Amino acid sequence: MAHPAIVSRDSRLGKPAFQFKSCSGAVAADIVKNQIPELETNQDAILLSVGGNDVELVELLNQCIYQLSVLNSEQVELAKIMAELDGDYAWAKGYDFDALGRGCEGQIARTQSIAQSKTFRDSLDQVVSDAKKKLSSGGKIYWTGYGKFFSTESTDCDKVTWTTWLYKGTNAGEPAAYLTKSRRQAMNNLVDIVNNQIREAVIRAGNSVRYVDWDSELQARHGRFCESGVDEATKESNSRVGLMFYELNSFDTLGNSPWKRESAEELEGTFMADLSIMGQIQLFVDPNVTPNHAYQTSSSVALATTKSGDARAGIFAPIVDGMVVDRLIDNGYEKYKFDEKACEKPSTTPSNPAPSTPKNALNIILDMRIYERQDIAWTESRYKWLFYSVPYGTGSECSSDPGPIAQAPGGTGTRPKWPAGTYNIQTQDGVCQYKNDGNDNPGAVWCGSTAHSCKAHAHKDQPIYADMTCGKNFPLGDNEKLVTHRAVVACEW
Repeated sequence: MAHPAIVSRDSRLGKPAFQFKSCSGAVAADIVKNQIPELETNQDAILLSVGGNDVELVELLNQCIYQLSVLNSEQVELAKIMAELDGDYAWAKGYDFDALGRGCEGQIARTQSIAQSKTFRDSLDQVVSDAKKKLSSGGKIYWTGYGKFFSTESTDCDKVTWTTWLYKGTNAGEPAAYLTKSRRQAMNNLVDIVNNQIREAVIRAGNSVRYVDWDSELQARHGRFCESGVDEATKESNSRVGLMFYELNSFDTLGNSPWKRESAEELEGTFMADLSIMGQIQLFVDPNVTPNHAYQTSSSVALATTKSGDARAGIFAPIVDGMVVDRLIDNGYEKYKFDEKACEKPSTTPSNPAPSTPKNALNIILDMRIYERQDIAWTESRYKWLFYSVPYGTGSECSSDPGPIAQAPGGTGTRPKWPAGTYNIQTQDGVCQYKNDGNDNPGAVWCGSTAHSCKAHAHKDQPIYADMTCGKNFPLGDNEKLVTHRAVVACEW
């Protein structure tokens, strides 16, 4: 849970009216444009955290810690060419592949340059200036700095790596990123630079703004990673008193591994989604990479999080930016739970009674295969529709058992939106027909004279890079460069 939500529940504050506007992955411009305008005026206290995403925290974690997508110079150029050749990967034309080829030292230098720039200083000033306009007379803004992640007193971590992939083939020359003392110190120095910029912005903002320094508590309590005597390379939970970040392998309250993938995809543009995109790019460029840890699979893209946030990115959760508000007035107080992935307002409207649970489902999956022959400079995308008749609640995107009960061609070149046509389907209710007139709708399943409506699957309109590669369940055939699956239609009854 975000720390402002915890603060708002402190009994010493009475019963404050609490607004939560934080969005994971937000940069200063997002806060100015989307968060501050949503606040009510006359606030008694505003808790603010901003800066980490502006200095490219995600890119820093990628290059120096996780190596979700670290490309060599040849792969950078190959990725650009592939994005141009295949229209289905139009999203990649706008992606900064060069950023994936910077290397750790290059990214550290870039982050430092951004953090020391006038542009960064001005962006901080703009955030706090706009936030001050929401204060009541005598109200205060409490602006938290960032905590340094690593202890640098020991060399125990010098041989530890949290890299995501065991690089092979075209990536054989990419070394794993180790948590050496010099690298830990370099990353800590970046935190100091950002914190100094925040302190100076607080001073410029005047007496209504206070800087909250919690970094000193990390050192005093030995709450950082790589403290002396701590094994940061373990594959099991190594919980120990004092750690003030999520651990590498923290287990959630349900006992699940933090590497378990949720069925719901991360929201586009969030901190976790950016990391997941990098993992998808690595699989796109080099489908043969192998996960580094035994409990990790390539289909999970390594970084999907549990609802408690205990995935690898959760280790650095204190960096998540955004703004939260406590209005310290004595009125109705509701205890909300907040999800830092989303920006939705908590609802006080009672939900409607849940309808009866369906028993049957027809899942329709779009199978895409990219064929390539380098000797004749030929590439082609081929599509087909796969129909899966399964019990309600069963996923089919990467399913090989049970297999599809029917298939239909989807054409070549242009990615189809819907499975237009009429198809006989053997369902749990006998032979039914799936019908779709092709007029931009998900169609319906007809069993005799009874029609069961269908809906677009939640994954249908996600960016193309969210397609599931499914690993060993669908191995590559002759001249096949890539095989992906995307859930498009779900019919439930």
